[in-house]
Parts: sequence; C-alpha cells; structure tokens
Amino acid sequence: MASKVAALPDTLDPDISESAFGKLVEQCATENGWLWTHTTPLPTPAGRRKVRWITPSAPGFPDYLMLHPECPTQFVLEIKSRTGTVEPEQRRWLNAFARLRNCHVATGWPEDWPEIRRYLETPSSVTQVEESPPAV
Repeated sequence: MASKVAALPDTLDPDISESAFGKLVEQCATENGWLWTHTTPLPTPAGRRKVRWITPSAPGFPDYLMLHPECPTQFVLEIKSRTGTVEPEQRRWLNAFARLRNCHVATGWPEDWPEIRRYLETPSSVTQVEESPPAV
C-alpha cells in the first residue's frame, strides 16, 4: 500500500505558482493532521477592467498559521513563488511571530519544499523550539 502522501512531489518546479505551491502545503498539512488556516487574497472591483486584490486580514499577515494536536509548537509559514519577495509588512508579522516561544516561523520558496514537507510530515518529532529561526 502506498504512503498517504505518495502523490506529493519530492521537489517542485522552480516556476510553480504560489497558488499551486500553497495547494501542496495544504495537502501535506491536512494529510499529516495539522490544523491550519490560510489567508487568501480576494479580488475586488477597482474600476473598469481592473481587479484589485485585498487580503481580508491585517496587511502582511502570513499565508499559513498551523497547529498540530501532537505538537506543542505552532508553525507560521509565508510562501513565495520563485520571484516573490517578503514585503515590509510581512517581515513585521514574521518577526513578531518569531519572538514567541514555541513558534516555528519560515518563509518558503519552491526550493524549500523538501524541508517544509519534512517538517509537516513529522509533527510528533517537533518537541519544542526554544528560539525561532530568523523569519527572513
């Protein structure tokens, strides 16, 4: 019988969209028992022939906030496409989360997928994070 995450790739195409990257994060998190929420931009009319995207939370709030019933550490993840950059508002949020005890903060690009996947697949091995790594 195949592993429950067998459909997940080992590596990602460097040009994967942020949306497709996010779907893989969500699949891996769900399959491994994580509780998660994702901040999704919403299109709003911005005039004729234009759409303006807004995020229905405070500006810069990270893409994912995750908790696992067997892990005392929360996981905060901001994902980016290959060309994506961390905006100042995002950096403020990530650094604020990084100051919390038992909070693992990461910014992930497609090349970081193997590490993100490994983290999500082994929540019971995460016991405590004394200090979070730098967010950016």
